[in-house]
Amino acid sequence: MDSRRNDLREAIERLFELTRLEQTDSSEFEQLDHFIQQRLLDTYGDGADVALRAVA
Repeated sequence: MDSRRNDLREAIERLFELTRLEQTDSSEFEQLDHFIQQRLLDTYGDGADVALRAVA
C-alpha cells in the first residue's frame, strides 16, 4: 500500500513540475496524467455513479 501511495505522490509531483515548466505537450505528461486519472477512478469510481449511489 505504501509503495502505491509513494508512486502516486511522485507522479503528482512530477506532473506538477512538468506543468510549471510548461511541458504539457510531452508524452511523459500524458502518461502521468493517464496514470493519475486511472488511480483516481480506481479509488473513487465514476463521479456520476457515486452521486447516484448517494441518493439511492
